[in-house]
Amino acid sequence: MTDQIRVPWTSEQVAVLEQFQTTSGMHPFTCGADQHTLAPRLVPSHSGWYCPDPDCDYRQDWAHAFMADPSAWPRPFADLRQPETTEATEAAEQPAEPWTQLEARAFNAVLPALREAGEWLPLTARRKVARAVLEAVQAAELQAAIVRVRELADDAEYGTYTVDVDTLRSALPEPPPGASV
Repeated sequence: MTDQIRVPWTSEQVAVLEQFQTTSGMHPFTCGADQHTLAPRLVPSHSGWYCPDPDCDYRQDWAHAFMADPSAWPRPFADLRQPETTEATEAAEQPAEPWTQLEARAFNAVLPALREAGEWLPLTARRKVARAVLEAVQAAELQAAIVRVRELADDAEYGTYTVDVDTLRSALPEPPPGASV
């Protein structure tokens, strides 16, 4: 028996387990239930594997340790063919990009909406969706802040308002944690 990792899993482990399920070349973990409306390939989450079928409540709280380490994945027939470099293998070899707290919250908000609609997306796709939504929201907030700063500048130019630094700062959104200002 191989070593196992137990939940809770980190965001990095969840991302690599998802890559294992979709790109390792090995048979993925699947649900053993007989009736499914969706493919029974298990989906990793911070709290373990779950079946993507909304009518199935199968859960599993462990994975083989090698599954969370792409360099340890068995390479079927590796001696018979030259390794191919694909977008999937390059992504599996790249270290996982750290998550911001806001991105993690947006990512976690996507799943209930998908489940309600009876849909499923791989974790990598859910992360891209969460990032795209955050970027759109942040762009809209930034545009609104620019409009407000222009209004303040116009008021100051025509003498109807005195603009100080604190007033300008209050019109701008807070920079994200770790951003240089």
